[in-house]
Amino acid sequence: MYLLRADARFPGSGRWDYTLIPAAPSNPGRLPIVTSPHNRLSFPVVSARRDDERLRIERDLRVSEERLRAIFNSEPECVKVVDLAGRVLDMNAAGLAMLEATSLDQVRGGSIARFVHPADLPAVQRMFELAASGSAGAATFRMITLKGAERWAESHASPLRAGTDQVNAVLSITHDVTDRRRTTEERDLYAQAMRSMNVGLFVASLDEEGPPPVFRFVAANEAALRLTGLEEHAVVGRAVNECFPALAATGVFAQGIDALAARTPRLVGDVPYSDERLPARVFNVALAPMSDRTLAITFQDVTEQRHLEEQFRHAQKMEAIGRVAGGVAHDFNNLLTVIIGYLEAVRLSPRMPAVLRGDVDEAIAAADRAARLTRQLLAFSRRQVLQPHVVVIDTLLRDLGPMLHMIVRENIDLRIDLRALGSCVRVDPGQLEQVVVNLVVNASDAMPAGGALSVRTSRIEMGVAPHH
Repeated sequence: MYLLRADARFPGSGRWDYTLIPAAPSNPGRLPIVTSPHNRLSFPVVSARRDDERLRIERDLRVSEERLRAIFNSEPECVKVVDLAGRVLDMNAAGLAMLEATSLDQVRGGSIARFVHPADLPAVQRMFELAASGSAGAATFRMITLKGAERWAESHASPLRAGTDQVNAVLSITHDVTDRRRTTEERDLYAQAMRSMNVGLFVASLDEEGPPPVFRFVAANEAALRLTGLEEHAVVGRAVNECFPALAATGVFAQGIDALAARTPRLVGDVPYSDERLPARVFNVALAPMSDRTLAITFQDVTEQRHLEEQFRHAQKMEAIGRVAGGVAHDFNNLLTVIIGYLEAVRLSPRMPAVLRGDVDEAIAAADRAARLTRQLLAFSRRQVLQPHVVVIDTLLRDLGPMLHMIVRENIDLRIDLRALGSCVRVDPGQLEQVVVNLVVNASDAMPAGGALSVRTSRIEMGVAPHH
């Protein structure tokens, strides 16, 4: 028995393709019989198909293949088929463009590893291993193009089976996520900067325009929580006036409404604030609209800065007073020099009556005290030439006492306790007096509510703790 494939055309029946075997005499009638025209040949029919149907099927297959190829190439993402050894079998146009290839021949047959950053290759290999084992896999990695450019990519791999249960290739779809990743990283960096910066940031949304307007917190950075002493769960979702009840009186809410209406940032400036929970502080506040109903509120605690600025202004005033006092003291010292000179001349004159000598001595003593006062003023204004010599500490402070009492406020009790017991030091008296004056002034400024201020001298042996 043998098979015979025949191509036959019968009149009026079209062209047919037959697979035939000879009829066996011992098995008549068991297989269909086809008889050629004029009954010359008879064969059992194993299969028969019209040739024009085969041509139609082949044509449909070509059309279907072309359609699939068109879909394959029109896919905007990289689509590739990789064999189980990791070699590229096929890739669409978008994939070639992603890899900066001009033709499929540049990538076909090459290992997929050549397009992956070495540090990310293990993750890509695991993805293909999963797909080769029959499961889906995914990986995010750095892709290296043919021109050496580096891009971030995200791939999903699936197994391919050609009519069997066995996986014989892997289908991979890759997305270029460079821009998305860069945007995400920039957003994360911005969020991290907002969280870590020293400027407080609240984000508040307008719930009710009022009056009074009601803003509700929707976000806060770490600096804002630290500056206000609040926890995030106690802020987010709550109304601003609930968290800061004294804020309504500052006019910040009204300025927030104006900023939203104008859609322009607004510098509120220094806002003094205190309540039962928060001690008196000064915050520098600025408002920036984020949308038509959302505000970004930035603020800094400038309490210490403003205090230092006030001290600086006070120092400038003292310096100005010192310059004026120095000018007056200089002129007054010149007059005293003349006065003391004439008084000395009168006292030494043999014609001066004895009854007046006591009066002249008192006048000279008063002039000397005035001269010491002018030296103190000159030292205060730093216009005196340095003249270091040995001075008795207690004596210097005792003479300085009246001036010290004049520079402290009335609510401060200044006490001068001298225990140096004749101790001496070589120093410019004016400079030492200036040091003591500065100490007393600074201590007085640090006592706004008043109190007792003591200036004390004592003998101290080096290496031995002082006894009080």
